[in-house]
Amino acid sequence: MQFTMLEHTEPMPDRPGAYLIIDGWNDGGFITTFDLHVRLADGRVLRIGYLRIGHASMRSDGTRRTADLLPRAFTALDHRFFSLAHEDDFYEKLQKLPGAGVGYEILRALNDVAFDSNMGRTARALEVYQQALLRGRTEQQLAAANLIATGLRARVVPFSWHYTPNQEGLLPAHRFDFEAEPGSKPPTNLHALIGRNGVGKSTLLHRLAEAATEGRIAVHSPSVYEDNNFTGCVVVSFSPFDQPYDLTPTGTSFHFVGLRHLDGMRLKTKAEWRKEFLDSFDIVRVGSRGRRWRKAIDTLNYNASGFLDEHMPVIDAMIREDSNRRFEERMGKVFDSLSSGHAVVLLMVTRLLEVVGERTLVLIDEPETHLHPPLLAALTRTLSELLSDRNGMAVIATHSPVVLQEVPASCVWMMSRHGAELTAHRPTTETYGESVGELTYEAFGLEVDSTGFHAAIAREVEQGGTYEEIAGRFTGLGSEARALLRAMTFERARGAR
Repeated sequence: MQFTMLEHTEPMPDRPGAYLIIDGWNDGGFITTFDLHVRLADGRVLRIGYLRIGHASMRSDGTRRTADLLPRAFTALDHRFFSLAHEDDFYEKLQKLPGAGVGYEILRALNDVAFDSNMGRTARALEVYQQALLRGRTEQQLAAANLIATGLRARVVPFSWHYTPNQEGLLPAHRFDFEAEPGSKPPTNLHALIGRNGVGKSTLLHRLAEAATEGRIAVHSPSVYEDNNFTGCVVVSFSPFDQPYDLTPTGTSFHFVGLRHLDGMRLKTKAEWRKEFLDSFDIVRVGSRGRRWRKAIDTLNYNASGFLDEHMPVIDAMIREDSNRRFEERMGKVFDSLSSGHAVVLLMVTRLLEVVGERTLVLIDEPETHLHPPLLAALTRTLSELLSDRNGMAVIATHSPVVLQEVPASCVWMMSRHGAELTAHRPTTETYGESVGELTYEAFGLEVDSTGFHAAIAREVEQGGTYEEIAGRFTGLGSEARALLRAMTFERARGAR
């Protein structure tokens, strides 16, 4: 196949072939990114996606731009060049091209290191390979890319796992089962734990994080070429009472996104939050991840949400900003201007887009704490889409029926405790798309007209007022009561439309 390098402003010729459009993005000191398009014999143009191309002679203090070394037209790169796609869907799209072996022909011509692992071993010691081509990828992810690029497995595959916590008492410990099936409707990559305060939801998340990171959970999938561990574990918790994590990783990466530092000793400052966001956004803002980030923001920025509305012109400009000083200054101001709830969502989504890959386990503790129900619902949908696309899974501990509305009953565990004995069961009715009232009864065993705090909150909601106004009438509300109040005011507003 004939390859042609084009400037970003050049029109694509009518003749069939592969076209590498120069992107110009700075990849860790090198400019190596191209956007690959293929024009078919029938005239259709298929966008394959972003890739990075390096050359053995490139140095950070010398030639840094691949386009200065790449021939304008070629049928195959010489052995001094090597390439790697930004994301695995690049290889998936190549395999779907019409014509037997066309995708493999393109990968061979580009000396793709995922397709030909020998190329990767040759390039591994080079600065451009480490700083640019591997940017945002782990060795485990590269191994998975090799299986996808060579056609040994699909990009997204079903997987399942289970966990049985230690338990004292007469009853045997309950086994929690989790399964993800690609293409299922509704998606099954998002699972929920519900139950009253003190039942052990947060404790279970903590134990899951330890077991996953230390390689004590077996992940089962159709692929016989990979180990059966999670590739990564991410804990998301914005509670000021988080317990520290003392983990011994065994090949599974661990990330913590929250108010506290990983050791749990002190809270992060706003400046530390800002730096965490800026560092993460700098990684995800371009290429395939940049497109996914923008799609996630569009989902969160629903009508009347106010989420980043006034900041989108600045954000769109900063996505392609080359000056680090200007990028940090302007995006830092955007982050500092956000409410705590919006800052939490922006940081969470950006960090997850950075670190979530295949078989990544995401553990989220009570996301409703800082969020109004509409934004919580949008966040839940965003997480579901991200995890389905990346072949990961999240387990959310929640009090919120708004979260349950986005999760099928087959992915919900209702937890209860009797002394030292923890039990769990699935909901008796479908949760996905069910009304808040029905889910409140199902999840917490409370009728709308029941006595106690539920009835007191219901009366206040009937009298009118926003969530903040009603919450202000009480001297204090627990997390379950706050979740219930948010759900009731959300349901009332939705019914009034």
